Amino acid sequence: MDAIPKLANQNLRPLSFAIDQNASGLSSYGLHPPFAPEAVFTPRNTDEARECVLYANEKKAPILPVGGGTSLWRGIEAVKGGLALSFQSMNKILEIRPNNLTAVVEAGVTNAQFQAALQPYGLRLPVLPASPEISTLGGEAARNLGSPKSLRYGSLRHFVLGTEFIAADGKIVRAGGKSVKNVAGYDLSSIVVGSWGTLGVITSLIIRLIPEPEQEKIFFSTYAGLSDALFAAKEMLHSGLSPAAVHLLSPSQTEGIPDLSLPQKWALVIACDGTEESLNRHEAKVLSLGGQTICTDTLQATDAYWRLSVKAFDGRSTQTGEIAGTINVPRKFAPETIRLLAGLTEQNATARIWADLGTGCLRFTLPLAGEAHRNSLESQLLNLALASQGILVTDNPFRVWTPSKPPAQIHLLKNLKDTVDPFRILNPQAILLREVQ
Repeated sequence: MDAIPKLANQNLRPLSFAIDQNASGLSSYGLHPPFAPEAVFTPRNTDEARECVLYANEKKAPILPVGGGTSLWRGIEAVKGGLALSFQSMNKILEIRPNNLTAVVEAGVTNAQFQAALQPYGLRLPVLPASPEISTLGGEAARNLGSPKSLRYGSLRHFVLGTEFIAADGKIVRAGGKSVKNVAGYDLSSIVVGSWGTLGVITSLIIRLIPEPEQEKIFFSTYAGLSDALFAAKEMLHSGLSPAAVHLLSPSQTEGIPDLSLPQKWALVIACDGTEESLNRHEAKVLSLGGQTICTDTLQATDAYWRLSVKAFDGRSTQTGEIAGTINVPRKFAPETIRLLAGLTEQNATARIWADLGTGCLRFTLPLAGEAHRNSLESQLLNLALASQGILVTDNPFRVWTPSKPPAQIHLLKNLKDTVDPFRILNPQAILLREVQ
């Protein structure tokens, strides 16, 4: 791609919405030179957002959609300048229909704002980011946010019935609808959700809702050794029941659970929600798995655990002197990968593992003894991930290692990108999609 023109040196054509030509305030998004766009546009509605995309297309300038900025650290850097499109002013909840279990929201609505609006109706969206007061639903859809309860509820893609998005040529596309079965042909919404803004700029969403459960319980069971905990987890996952989560915490993590005074042992955390009858069946199964078990069912206690859990899985470590990240593997490989990962940490009591055994998402934090140690650990972690057909992601610096995609798949994805964004203006620096960029 040719060098992007310096917008600050050009005459920006008059636009009907706010333009920050000096890109001030970008630090609030974590964007700093030389990784900052050259201008920030803040549309108030879809037509104004479209005007911005048309302008970017005309100038062949990269465009970076920004919600709350909570995930820009995941390799989203405006290294080629261009424009940031902020959705802070498109923050309206357009519709909540309790009888239809749907809602329509603009892309800039925050997760916390949305959940608060649903509460009077006894409804919820079972997706929780690390910073719900800042994280926007448009941004969460762009990265297909999951949650600590993904075992039962899946990711946000499972709750998006429809999208409105702007294609690179400025066309406004509306896909999906307000019924669960609303797609005859290609499901464009499912393609756009999780594409990190590389296929279109999401402006609004139709979201499927679920009722709040009657009850929720979380069981904390500690075991003498890792093998016992993994065996209990396997029994639970193969029981025919539907737990919301099955997590595994290393001994160094248990002391961080407030008010429970858990011993420093491997802990299995099993969460369930639903009717009293369903919870009784889950409880009977948990108690049959052995271990020393504590149950908590108060709203304060369960919320406290979910806040800790979501920060573990969706947060970012910026601490020096440690290497933190995630290994994502197919669920069947999770136990053996955890055993090998624990082998890297057994000599250090401060190493931490927080694993979602239901989805194969394994979070780790390992202390470092210098840069040479970092290189050695990264190599060992990469071998663990690739041996299990998995993905390794490290936080600081942000790096991603993935198995190579089949050539036919890359060819198809590149053709899709070439068709919808021939000038590569839509978030061209998304590291997570670099193979097709």
